[in-house]
Amino acid sequence: SAGTPAGLGPFELTLFALLPQIPEPELAAGILAFRLVYYALPAALAATSLLLRPSTAEHHAPPAPMPPTSRHLSHARRAELGVARQNAARLLQAADCTAVTVQTSQTLTALFDPAEGTAAALLPALTACARSRNRLPVLYKCSPRTALAARHAGFAVAHVASEALINPQSFSLNGSAHRQLRRNLRQASKSGLHLSVPTALPFTEMAKIDAQWCTRNNGARGFSMGRFCPTYLRQQRVYLAYQNDRLVAFVSFHVSAHEICLDLMRSANKVPDGTMHALIVQAIEDARLSGRTRLSLAALPARSHRAWLGRLIAHLTGSTGLAQFKDSFAPRYAPLYMAAPTRLSLGIAMLDLARSVANPASETVPPTTSL
Repeated sequence: SAGTPAGLGPFELTLFALLPQIPEPELAAGILAFRLVYYALPAALAATSLLLRPSTAEHHAPPAPMPPTSRHLSHARRAELGVARQNAARLLQAADCTAVTVQTSQTLTALFDPAEGTAAALLPALTACARSRNRLPVLYKCSPRTALAARHAGFAVAHVASEALINPQSFSLNGSAHRQLRRNLRQASKSGLHLSVPTALPFTEMAKIDAQWCTRNNGARGFSMGRFCPTYLRQQRVYLAYQNDRLVAFVSFHVSAHEICLDLMRSANKVPDGTMHALIVQAIEDARLSGRTRLSLAALPARSHRAWLGRLIAHLTGSTGLAQFKDSFAPRYAPLYMAAPTRLSLGIAMLDLARSVANPASETVPPTTSL
Protein backbone atom coordinates (compact mmCIF):
# COMPACT_ATOMS: atom_id res chain seq x y z
CA SER A 1 0.00 0.00 0.00
CA ALA A 2 1.15 3.58 -0.60
CA GLY A 3 2.62 5.56 2.26
CA THR A 4 1.37 8.93 0.99
CA PRO A 5 -1.99 10.49 2.02
CA ALA A 6 -4.81 8.98 -0.09
CA GLY A 7 -2.17 7.23 -2.22
CA LEU A 8 -1.19 10.52 -3.86
CA GLY A 9 1.43 9.77 -6.53
CA PRO A 10 1.44 5.95 -6.52
CA PHE A 11 -2.28 5.99 -7.34
CA GLU A 12 -1.67 8.07 -10.47
CA LEU A 13 1.32 5.96 -11.55
CA THR A 14 -0.77 2.80 -11.17
CA LEU A 15 -3.50 4.22 -13.41
CA PHE A 16 -0.97 5.19 -16.07
CA ALA A 17 0.47 1.66 -15.98
CA LEU A 18 -2.88 -0.11 -16.12
CA LEU A 19 -4.50 2.14 -18.76
CA PRO A 20 -1.89 2.55 -21.49
CA GLN A 21 -4.60 2.76 -24.16
CA ILE A 22 -5.76 6.15 -22.83
CA PRO A 23 -3.68 9.15 -23.90
CA GLU A 24 -1.67 10.48 -21.01
CA PRO A 25 -3.01 14.10 -21.19
CA GLU A 26 -6.62 12.88 -21.05
CA LEU A 27 -5.90 10.46 -18.22
CA ALA A 28 -4.08 13.18 -16.25
CA ALA A 29 -7.05 15.51 -16.76
CA GLY A 30 -9.44 12.81 -15.49
CA ILE A 31 -7.31 12.15 -12.41
CA LEU A 32 -7.13 15.87 -11.68
CA ALA A 33 -10.93 16.18 -12.00
CA PHE A 34 -11.35 13.22 -9.62
CA ARG A 35 -9.06 14.84 -7.07
CA LEU A 36 -10.94 18.12 -7.31
CA VAL A 37 -14.38 16.55 -6.89
CA TYR A 38 -13.40 14.07 -4.18
CA TYR A 39 -11.15 16.33 -2.07
CA ALA A 40 -11.06 19.97 -3.06
CA LEU A 41 -14.83 20.47 -3.44
CA PRO A 42 -15.74 19.07 0.04
CA ALA A 43 -12.92 21.10 1.56
CA ALA A 44 -14.23 24.27 -0.10
CA LEU A 45 -17.76 23.58 1.12
CA ALA A 46 -16.54 22.97 4.66
CA ALA A 47 -14.52 26.18 4.63
CA THR A 48 -17.55 28.11 3.40
CA SER A 49 -19.68 26.62 6.17
CA LEU A 50 -17.17 27.69 8.79
CA LEU A 51 -16.99 31.21 7.41
CA LEU A 52 -20.77 31.58 7.30
CA ARG A 53 -21.44 30.08 10.76
CA PRO A 54 -23.55 32.45 12.91
CA SER A 55 -21.43 34.61 15.16
CA THR A 56 -23.29 33.36 18.27
CA ALA A 57 -21.72 29.92 17.84
CA GLU A 58 -18.22 31.38 17.69
CA HIS A 59 -18.34 32.94 21.13
CA HIS A 60 -19.65 30.02 23.19
CA ALA A 61 -16.86 27.79 24.40
CA PRO A 62 -17.70 24.40 25.91
CA PRO A 63 -18.91 24.66 29.52
CA ALA A 64 -16.11 25.09 32.01
CA PRO A 65 -15.83 22.77 35.03
CA MET A 66 -17.85 23.92 38.00
CA PRO A 67 -15.81 25.37 40.87
CA PRO A 68 -15.47 22.97 43.82
CA THR A 69 -17.24 25.43 46.14
CA SER A 70 -19.82 26.68 43.68
CA ARG A 71 -22.45 29.00 45.14
CA HIS A 72 -24.82 27.89 42.39
CA LEU A 73 -25.64 24.70 44.27
CA SER A 74 -26.17 26.18 47.73
CA HIS A 75 -28.34 29.00 46.35
CA ALA A 76 -30.10 27.05 43.61
CA ARG A 77 -33.83 27.54 43.21
CA ARG A 78 -34.10 23.76 43.14
CA ALA A 79 -32.03 21.87 45.69
CA GLU A 80 -32.04 18.87 43.34
CA LEU A 81 -29.32 20.66 41.40
CA GLY A 82 -27.01 19.18 44.04
CA VAL A 83 -26.85 16.06 41.87
CA ALA A 84 -24.33 18.06 39.83
CA ARG A 85 -21.80 17.05 42.46
CA GLN A 86 -21.90 13.53 41.04
CA ASN A 87 -22.87 13.41 37.37
CA ALA A 88 -19.95 15.25 35.74
CA ALA A 89 -22.00 18.42 35.29
CA ARG A 90 -20.53 21.58 33.79
CA LEU A 91 -21.54 25.22 33.89
CA LEU A 92 -22.76 26.95 30.75
CA GLN A 93 -22.73 30.74 31.02
CA ALA A 94 -24.14 33.31 28.62
CA ALA A 95 -24.36 36.95 29.61
CA ASP A 96 -26.18 36.95 32.97
CA CYS A 97 -27.51 33.41 32.52
CA THR A 98 -25.98 30.29 34.08
CA ALA A 99 -27.13 26.70 33.62
CA VAL A 100 -25.87 23.34 34.77
CA THR A 101 -25.42 20.94 31.86
CA VAL A 102 -24.65 17.24 31.48
CA GLN A 103 -23.29 15.76 28.26
CA THR A 104 -24.53 12.34 27.19
CA SER A 105 -23.80 10.38 24.04
CA GLN A 106 -26.47 12.28 22.07
CA THR A 107 -27.29 15.43 24.05
CA LEU A 108 -26.03 18.45 25.88
CA THR A 109 -28.75 18.69 28.51
CA ALA A 110 -29.48 21.62 30.80
CA LEU A 111 -30.81 20.30 34.10
CA PHE A 112 -33.94 21.94 35.46
CA ASP A 113 -34.27 25.74 35.17
CA PRO A 114 -31.30 28.09 34.72
CA ALA A 115 -29.43 28.53 37.99
CA GLU A 116 -29.31 32.24 37.15
CA GLY A 117 -31.03 34.28 34.47
CA THR A 118 -33.77 33.24 32.09
CA ALA A 119 -34.30 30.48 29.55
CA ALA A 120 -34.58 33.05 26.76
CA ALA A 121 -30.93 33.98 27.33
CA LEU A 122 -29.87 30.37 27.84
CA LEU A 123 -31.29 28.71 24.72
CA PRO A 124 -29.06 30.38 22.06
CA ALA A 125 -25.93 29.55 24.07
CA LEU A 126 -27.07 26.00 24.78
CA THR A 127 -27.91 25.44 21.11
CA ALA A 128 -24.59 26.82 19.87
CA CYS A 129 -22.57 24.84 22.40
CA ALA A 130 -24.47 21.63 21.65
CA ARG A 131 -23.90 22.03 17.92
CA SER A 132 -20.19 22.60 18.47
CA ARG A 133 -20.12 19.19 20.18
CA ASN A 134 -22.41 17.53 17.62
CA ARG A 135 -25.06 17.05 20.30
CA LEU A 136 -28.76 17.88 20.65
CA PRO A 137 -29.59 20.86 22.91
CA VAL A 138 -32.07 19.69 25.55
CA LEU A 139 -33.86 21.09 28.58
CA TYR A 140 -34.72 18.44 31.18
CA LYS A 141 -37.28 18.64 33.98
CA CYS A 142 -37.78 22.38 33.64
CA SER A 143 -40.65 24.45 35.02
CA PRO A 144 -43.68 25.60 33.01
CA ARG A 145 -42.19 29.09 32.67
CA THR A 146 -38.97 27.76 31.15
CA ALA A 147 -40.93 25.35 28.95
CA LEU A 148 -43.02 28.26 27.64
CA ALA A 149 -39.88 30.20 26.75
CA ALA A 150 -38.56 27.14 24.94
CA ARG A 151 -41.82 26.78 22.99
CA HIS A 152 -41.65 30.44 21.97
CA ALA A 153 -38.11 29.78 20.72
CA GLY A 154 -39.43 27.03 18.45
CA PHE A 155 -38.53 24.03 20.59
CA ALA A 156 -40.78 20.99 20.89
CA VAL A 157 -41.97 20.59 24.49
CA ALA A 158 -43.39 17.60 26.37
CA HIS A 159 -44.71 17.09 29.90
CA VAL A 160 -42.49 14.29 31.20
CA ALA A 161 -42.57 14.45 35.00
CA SER A 162 -44.49 15.67 38.03
CA GLU A 163 -42.64 16.89 41.11
CA ALA A 164 -44.10 15.98 44.52
CA LEU A 165 -44.02 19.09 46.71
CA ILE A 166 -44.88 19.57 50.38
CA ASN A 167 -45.16 22.73 52.45
CA PRO A 168 -43.81 21.69 55.87
CA GLN A 169 -45.62 24.60 57.53
CA SER A 170 -49.04 23.32 56.53
CA PHE A 171 -48.35 19.57 56.51
CA SER A 172 -50.56 17.56 58.87
CA LEU A 173 -51.14 13.86 59.47
CA ASN A 174 -54.86 14.50 59.95
CA GLY A 175 -57.47 13.88 57.28
CA SER A 176 -58.40 11.05 54.97
CA ALA A 177 -55.59 11.86 52.52
CA HIS A 178 -53.06 10.62 55.07
CA ARG A 179 -54.92 7.53 56.22
CA GLN A 180 -52.38 5.13 54.72
CA LEU A 181 -49.49 7.21 56.02
CA ARG A 182 -50.81 7.08 59.58
CA ARG A 183 -51.17 3.30 59.27
CA ASN A 184 -47.57 2.98 58.11
CA LEU A 185 -46.30 5.19 60.92
CA ARG A 186 -48.13 3.10 63.52
CA GLN A 187 -46.47 -0.03 62.16
CA ALA A 188 -43.07 1.65 62.34
CA SER A 189 -43.61 2.83 65.92
CA LYS A 190 -44.50 -0.70 67.09
CA SER A 191 -41.19 -2.04 65.77
CA GLY A 192 -39.06 0.01 68.16
CA LEU A 193 -37.63 2.12 65.37
CA HIS A 194 -35.16 4.87 66.31
CA LEU A 195 -34.37 7.78 63.97
CA SER A 196 -31.33 10.03 64.04
CA VAL A 197 -29.48 12.73 62.11
CA PRO A 198 -25.83 12.14 63.06
CA THR A 199 -22.94 14.46 62.34
CA ALA A 200 -20.65 11.49 61.63
CA LEU A 201 -22.21 9.01 59.22
CA PRO A 202 -21.63 5.22 59.58
CA PHE A 203 -20.52 4.70 55.98
CA THR A 204 -19.51 1.07 56.39
CA GLU A 205 -22.99 0.09 57.55
CA MET A 206 -24.60 2.38 54.99
CA ALA A 207 -22.57 0.80 52.19
CA LYS A 208 -23.88 -2.65 53.15
CA ILE A 209 -27.46 -1.39 53.03
CA ASP A 210 -26.83 0.28 49.68
CA ALA A 211 -25.42 -3.00 48.31
CA GLN A 212 -28.52 -4.88 49.46
CA TRP A 213 -30.80 -2.27 47.92
CA CYS A 214 -28.88 -2.34 44.62
CA THR A 215 -29.12 -6.13 44.47
CA ARG A 216 -32.90 -5.96 44.91
CA ASN A 217 -33.34 -3.13 42.42
CA ASN A 218 -30.89 -4.11 39.68
CA GLY A 219 -28.40 -1.42 40.57
CA ALA A 220 -28.47 2.31 41.22
CA ARG A 221 -29.65 4.87 38.67
CA GLY A 222 -27.63 7.81 37.37
CA PHE A 223 -27.77 11.10 35.46
CA SER A 224 -30.32 13.06 37.56
CA MET A 225 -30.44 10.50 40.38
CA GLY A 226 -27.85 10.23 43.13
CA ARG A 227 -25.73 7.19 43.91
CA PHE A 228 -24.12 6.11 47.16
CA CYS A 229 -20.79 7.82 47.78
CA PRO A 230 -19.40 9.09 51.13
CA THR A 231 -18.09 12.32 49.61
CA TYR A 232 -21.46 12.98 48.02
CA LEU A 233 -23.47 12.19 51.18
CA ARG A 234 -21.32 14.43 53.38
CA GLN A 235 -22.82 17.38 51.53
CA GLN A 236 -26.41 16.29 52.16
CA ARG A 237 -28.76 15.95 55.12
CA VAL A 238 -29.01 12.27 56.02
CA TYR A 239 -31.59 10.54 58.22
CA LEU A 240 -30.85 7.10 59.67
CA ALA A 241 -33.26 4.46 60.98
CA TYR A 242 -32.15 1.92 63.59
CA GLN A 243 -33.89 -1.13 64.99
CA ASN A 244 -32.30 -2.68 68.07
CA ASP A 245 -29.12 -0.69 67.43
CA ARG A 246 -28.91 -2.06 63.86
CA LEU A 247 -28.99 0.35 60.95
CA VAL A 248 -31.86 -0.72 58.68
CA ALA A 249 -32.44 2.26 56.38
CA PHE A 250 -31.44 5.81 55.47
CA VAL A 251 -32.58 8.69 53.27
CA SER A 252 -30.69 11.76 52.09
CA PHE A 253 -31.77 15.24 51.04
CA HIS A 254 -30.20 17.89 48.86
CA VAL A 255 -30.19 21.19 50.72
CA SER A 256 -30.24 24.70 49.28
CA ALA A 257 -31.25 28.09 50.58
CA HIS A 258 -34.70 27.67 49.02
CA GLU A 259 -35.70 24.07 49.72
CA ILE A 260 -34.65 20.53 50.53
CA CYS A 261 -35.15 17.69 48.05
CA LEU A 262 -35.22 13.93 48.56
CA ASP A 263 -32.39 12.07 46.87
CA LEU A 264 -31.28 8.62 48.08
CA MET A 265 -33.64 6.11 49.71
CA ARG A 266 -31.97 2.91 50.87
CA SER A 267 -33.21 0.06 53.06
CA ALA A 268 -31.88 -3.31 54.21
CA ASN A 269 -33.41 -6.58 53.07
CA LYS A 270 -35.39 -6.84 56.30
CA VAL A 271 -36.87 -3.55 57.44
CA PRO A 272 -39.97 -2.78 59.57
CA ASP A 273 -43.04 -1.65 57.66
CA GLY A 274 -43.35 2.12 57.58
CA THR A 275 -39.64 2.78 58.11
CA MET A 276 -39.17 4.94 55.02
CA HIS A 277 -42.40 6.81 55.75
CA ALA A 278 -41.15 7.60 59.25
CA LEU A 279 -37.86 8.95 57.91
CA ILE A 280 -39.64 11.31 55.49
CA VAL A 281 -42.06 12.53 58.17
CA GLN A 282 -39.09 13.30 60.43
CA ALA A 283 -37.50 15.32 57.63
CA ILE A 284 -40.75 17.23 57.10
CA GLU A 285 -40.95 18.04 60.80
CA ASP A 286 -37.36 19.26 60.91
CA ALA A 287 -38.03 21.43 57.85
CA ARG A 288 -41.07 22.89 59.59
CA LEU A 289 -39.07 23.72 62.72
CA SER A 290 -36.40 25.43 60.64
CA GLY A 291 -39.04 27.62 58.95
CA ARG A 292 -38.84 26.07 55.48
CA THR A 293 -41.90 26.25 53.25
CA ARG A 294 -40.84 23.88 50.49
CA LEU A 295 -39.77 20.24 50.60
CA SER A 296 -39.55 18.18 47.43
CA LEU A 297 -39.99 14.43 47.27
CA ALA A 298 -38.47 14.63 43.78
CA ALA A 299 -40.30 13.75 40.60
CA LEU A 300 -42.38 10.92 39.23
CA PRO A 301 -43.05 10.27 35.53
CA ALA A 302 -45.83 12.53 34.29
CA ARG A 303 -49.34 11.49 35.25
CA SER A 304 -51.25 12.06 32.07
CA HIS A 305 -52.74 9.70 29.49
CA ARG A 306 -50.94 11.77 26.85
CA ALA A 307 -47.56 11.74 28.58
CA TRP A 308 -46.15 8.74 26.71
CA LEU A 309 -42.62 10.00 27.25
CA GLY A 310 -43.16 9.98 30.99
CA ARG A 311 -44.48 6.44 30.86
CA LEU A 312 -41.44 5.46 28.82
CA ILE A 313 -39.16 6.83 31.53
CA ALA A 314 -41.11 4.94 34.17
CA HIS A 315 -40.69 1.70 32.27
CA LEU A 316 -37.00 2.12 31.45
CA THR A 317 -35.93 3.36 34.90
CA GLY A 318 -38.15 1.16 37.05
CA SER A 319 -39.59 4.13 38.98
CA THR A 320 -43.23 3.04 39.00
CA GLY A 321 -43.00 1.64 42.54
CA LEU A 322 -42.38 5.10 44.03
CA ALA A 323 -45.79 6.49 43.12
CA GLN A 324 -47.77 4.84 45.91
CA PHE A 325 -45.12 5.78 48.47
CA LYS A 326 -45.16 9.45 47.52
CA ASP A 327 -48.94 9.55 47.20
CA SER A 328 -49.26 8.61 50.87
CA PHE A 329 -47.93 12.06 51.79
CA ALA A 330 -50.63 13.75 49.66
CA PRO A 331 -48.18 16.15 48.00
CA ARG A 332 -48.97 18.82 45.46
CA TYR A 333 -47.76 17.69 42.05
CA ALA A 334 -46.12 20.32 39.83
CA PRO A 335 -45.55 19.59 36.12
CA LEU A 336 -42.02 19.40 34.74
CA TYR A 337 -41.14 19.50 31.05
CA MET A 338 -38.53 18.47 28.54
CA ALA A 339 -37.65 20.45 25.41
CA ALA A 340 -35.59 19.86 22.27
CA PRO A 341 -35.45 21.57 18.85
CA THR A 342 -37.86 19.14 17.10
CA ARG A 343 -40.22 16.32 18.00
CA LEU A 344 -37.82 13.82 16.45
CA SER A 345 -34.87 15.13 18.45
CA LEU A 346 -37.08 15.15 21.55
CA GLY A 347 -37.75 11.43 21.12
CA ILE A 348 -34.08 10.69 20.47
CA ALA A 349 -33.07 12.70 23.54
CA MET A 350 -35.65 10.93 25.70
CA LEU A 351 -34.28 7.53 24.77
CA ASP A 352 -30.72 8.71 25.32
CA LEU A 353 -31.45 10.20 28.75
CA ALA A 354 -33.43 7.15 29.80
CA ARG A 355 -30.38 5.07 28.90
CA SER A 356 -28.13 7.34 30.98
CA VAL A 357 -30.52 7.10 33.95
CA ALA A 358 -30.85 3.32 33.78
CA ASN A 359 -27.18 2.67 32.99
CA PRO A 360 -24.84 5.23 34.62
CA ALA A 361 -21.84 3.45 33.08
CA SER A 362 -23.03 4.68 29.66
CA GLU A 363 -22.46 8.33 30.55
CA THR A 364 -19.88 9.92 28.28
CA VAL A 365 -18.00 11.59 31.13
CA PRO A 366 -17.13 9.60 34.28
CA PRO A 367 -18.98 10.65 37.45
CA THR A 368 -17.17 12.96 39.82
CA THR A 369 -17.65 13.92 43.44
CA SER A 370 -15.23 16.86 43.47
CA LEU A 371 -17.83 19.60 43.84
